[in-house]
Amino acid sequence: MSPDELDRQIAQGEGQSIEFKRCGDTPHNDTFETICSFANRIGGSIYLGVENDGTVSGVRENAVLEIERNIINVANNKNLFNIAPSLEFEKIDHGSKTVLRV
Repeated sequence: MSPDELDRQIAQGEGQSIEFKRCGDTPHNDTFETICSFANRIGGSIYLGVENDGTVSGVRENAVLEIERNIINVANNKNLFNIAPSLEFEKIDHGSKTVLRV
C-alpha cells in the first residue's frame, strides 16, 4: 500500500472493517479484541500506528517484527482464540513513520 492509499483509508475513517490503533512496542488488548471482532464478521484492516483521530503516530521500525510475532502468538493461543484467525501483515512507510496493517 502506498502512502497515498493509506491517506485515503485514513480519510474514510474508522468503520465496520477499518480500525486505527495506537501501538508502542507491543499491541494493546483492544487490538486483539478487534481481531476477534473482525474474525467473527467479514474481516477488516487494523492500522497500528494510527491514532483514533487519523493522526499517523507510527510504530517503531525495529519493533515491527516483534509486534507481528506477538499478534501471531496470541492469535494462535487456543485459550484465547478457539480457532486461530487468518492474519496478514503489511508494513507501510508513511513519510518518516511506519504503519503496520493487520
